[in-house]
Amino acid sequence: FRSKPVFLDNLMRALFFLLSAFFSGTSGIPGRTYEGHSLLRATPEDPDQLGFLRDFRASRPTMDFWTEPSAVGRPVDIRAAPDEKFPVEEELRRNGLHVRTIISDIQSLIDEEEWTSSATGRMAWDDYQDLATIYEWVDSLALQHPETVTVESIGTTFQGREVKMARFNRRSGLNKTAAFVDASQLIQSPVIASRSAKDAPRADAVSGWTFACLTSTVRLLLACADIHAREWITSATLTYVMNEILAMPEVLDLYDLHFVPVFNPDGFVYTHTTVRSACNPHKVMMLEGGSSNDSCSETYHGPYAFSESETQAVAQYLESMMDEVDWKLYLTIHSYGQVILIPWGWTDVPPDNYDDLMEVSLATIEAIEEVNGTIFEISELGSPGQELTGNTMDWAKGEVGIPFALSFELRDNGETGFLLPPEQIRPSGEEILAGFLAMLEGVRNKTVAF
Repeated sequence: FRSKPVFLDNLMRALFFLLSAFFSGTSGIPGRTYEGHSLLRATPEDPDQLGFLRDFRASRPTMDFWTEPSAVGRPVDIRAAPDEKFPVEEELRRNGLHVRTIISDIQSLIDEEEWTSSATGRMAWDDYQDLATIYEWVDSLALQHPETVTVESIGTTFQGREVKMARFNRRSGLNKTAAFVDASQLIQSPVIASRSAKDAPRADAVSGWTFACLTSTVRLLLACADIHAREWITSATLTYVMNEILAMPEVLDLYDLHFVPVFNPDGFVYTHTTVRSACNPHKVMMLEGGSSNDSCSETYHGPYAFSESETQAVAQYLESMMDEVDWKLYLTIHSYGQVILIPWGWTDVPPDNYDDLMEVSLATIEAIEEVNGTIFEISELGSPGQELTGNTMDWAKGEVGIPFALSFELRDNGETGFLLPPEQIRPSGEEILAGFLAMLEGVRNKTVAF
């Protein structure tokens, strides 16, 4: 990793957090209100409109774009304060764009979400949980399932919080498929495939999924959630999946699963205590580029690749385990958009196993649709003219050599954006569990010699 100017970096961060605390106060969650803020949507219909939106975005680095101008036909969602709404709408319309309001008062959704998130103080999937509750639950898994679950801290954040990883590895003596899952990232890109699963065979139930026993099981997965702090649904969904998988011995016997339920603990706490809609108050982009160069932007990528302790922790963990673990799948979970993303982001040249990535992704979206009828699409990051660098998938596949590197963008399509109502946590968990199991089986079929 590149060295950094430690004194200056730490001084600037300390000033940032002190000023945040001073201006936000301690009067409630969050310290900043979004009363009267709207979420506006404009969809570019041709390359000229797309180019205008990109220029508009670049000229306003501090404006909060919930989705980026990435492709013709892909909606661009912009949060506008009351005094910004009319000028933004007028400028977009002058350039031929149709603008509509999809959320009229963002604070009203935050109020509903915040009330339920502080209601219980225990792990459940009917409301959103804070970091302390999630970590207490993760630690309890190792006590309740000592033969299956180990929990370790793989790093420490700038503010001194642990980055916790839970490993599910029953019958660990076998050569199993290893996978890493985290919850994370905000990337929009053009759809390349959409397939209905209405004619596909139905599973009787999620718990009815079965896997043939193999002599060689699969060391497969690392999964992470909440790289982008405001994407609360990612940690809620991933912990739901973890909880359900613990009751599936047929899965635990085949796979070596590594889960990071909160990739960005400092940012996650910040969105629970100070500013709900903040994206990355503590930046975690793994590679240079791919977002904003402006340090005041919600999507600032950091001063250089691996500049933050969280990304260093995950990268070092993946690399340190390579002698023990034959990684097969890296899955990162984000919101929103109902999309499965596949590499590459830095080029429009497809990866060498493009057909396998597409086949596994198609099976995944079919399984998702079977549960609640939710339609996901498949999208490439780096389609011509709109390359997006700085993403963890490219690094995991290109640098670590993990053959299957994929990403979920969870519910919804923008009706509530990052503020998905708590009543959608369980439906999201149910459908992603089904998709995840289909993904695991697809990767195993592609990587294990029968």
